[in-house]
Amino acid sequence: MSSKIEKTIQRQQQRIAEGQYYEAHQQLRVIAARYTKASNWPAATDILYSGAQALLQAGQGGSGGDLCIFLLEVYHKGEVKPDAGSKGKLLSLLRAFPKDEPTRKKFVNEIVGWSAKWGEFPAGDPEVHHVAGSLYAEGRFRPQNG
Repeated sequence: MSSKIEKTIQRQQQRIAEGQYYEAHQQLRVIAARYTKASNWPAATDILYSGAQALLQAGQGGSGGDLCIFLLEVYHKGEVKPDAGSKGKLLSLLRAFPKDEPTRKKFVNEIVGWSAKWGEFPAGDPEVHHVAGSLYAEGRFRPQNG
């Protein structure tokens, strides 16, 4: 990760620590969009992953969830295949979601869709299914209608 990316992440994490969630969320989206437009998938991925993780840990499920969905859009545009690194990031974010966050269901569906499209399993990656199912079984997520 470049020092420019690291500095950006640190600035936004500081904003989040100060409770400036909206500002951090919006700036992370804008910065990631610039890297996405430039097809700099690793930079966009690092920004979105770090930002989503920080927002989710701060209890900001909606904003964190939005960045998670954006991260999957970047994976699709960058044709990122499911491997230990890409899945690891997504699954760690999935585990960080607050229990009742509505965005979580969309995120699970998007991960399965991404892993089906770019991976070797037509129904989605078995590890993704296993982790999502385990979290539901542990009561970490409540199934929601719709």
